[in-house]
Amino acid sequence: MIRGGGGNQIYEKCVSNSASILAGIENGLKASELESNYGSLGIECPFLIDGICVFYSKRPTACREHIVTGSAGFCDGSGGEPKVADMPVSVLECLGELASELEGSDLEAVILPFMFAWADDNKGRDEQRWPVEMMVEKFVGILEAKADECLVESVCLSV
Repeated sequence: MIRGGGGNQIYEKCVSNSASILAGIENGLKASELESNYGSLGIECPFLIDGICVFYSKRPTACREHIVTGSAGFCDGSGGEPKVADMPVSVLECLGELASELEGSDLEAVILPFMFAWADDNKGRDEQRWPVEMMVEKFVGILEAKADECLVESVCLSV
C-alpha cells in the first residue's frame, strides 16, 4: 500500500521523468553515463510525494544501499550531491550479478522512471523459481568474491 496514496502521481512522475531522461540522451547524454548524471537531470524521485517517500519502508535496494546522511535535495530534484556513506561492496551490484547468473542473461539495471515499461516488457520473469539454498550459496559467493577483490586490489571505498 502506498502511504498517503499517490499511485497516479508515481505513474505520472515516471512518464515525465522518462521523457526528461530521453531528452537528455537526445541532447548527447550517453546511456552509459546516465547513472552518474541522473541527478544532474533535475528530476524528482517518483516515490517522493509532497516531500515524503511513500515507499520508505519498502523502498528498492538501490535506495537502501545509498545511506544518505545529508539533505533530501537530491531526491526532490533541487540539486546538490547527496552525502552518502561509502560501502566497500555494492549489495545491489551483487544481486544484479546473481540474477544474471541465475537467468543466464546479461547484467541489467532498470532506471526507476522506466520501471513500468520494464515490468511490462518482462512479464513472467517473476515466476521463475530456484532452490533457496543454491541462491543463498551463490549470493554469498558473489559477496565474498567482491570483498576479496576489494581487499586484494585496494579498490574498496573508504568506510
